[in-house]
Amino acid sequence: METKDFEQALPDILKRIGMSDNGYFKTENSAIVRVPEGFDFKGIVEKELEKSGVNIIYVDCKMDDPQSIVAKMNEAGWVGSVWGDDVRKAELHKAEKVISILLLDHFSELEDKGTRMYIESVLKVNNDNHICGKKNIPVILTFSSDEGMRFFYNNTSITIIDENYW
Repeated sequence: METKDFEQALPDILKRIGMSDNGYFKTENSAIVRVPEGFDFKGIVEKELEKSGVNIIYVDCKMDDPQSIVAKMNEAGWVGSVWGDDVRKAELHKAEKVISILLLDHFSELEDKGTRMYIESVLKVNNDNHICGKKNIPVILTFSSDEGMRFFYNNTSITIIDENYW
């Protein structure tokens, strides 16, 4: 796959996670994106989202330590336990414009198995409850290989975006 194909696919990727032309999201969506090795996904997405005034809460799973990853997820409202009250609060946020996106970049490079399992369970719990975190912040999880994507294919209904879907 050529990088230019991926760049051409980016607007479609943003639409699949629910971003409309006016910068609003249908926030029941999270996305798993397979990114070509060496491609600056963060830079491209950042430029695209800037146009709509949307910020990125960036997590580099390859470089950040496990505590930092969990702290940034908590900051974005993506936490492990979701209660009925959390679901009701999240429903109220759905009418608001999304101001941030949580980008968990290089997830296939995350070596800490405990943190990997935590992230997977958090995404599944939120997806099962049809919420986008407690603060209406969509999440994009990127992989540079198919490794680890099998969990998401088999255990969640989170949108998987790779070249097979373009």
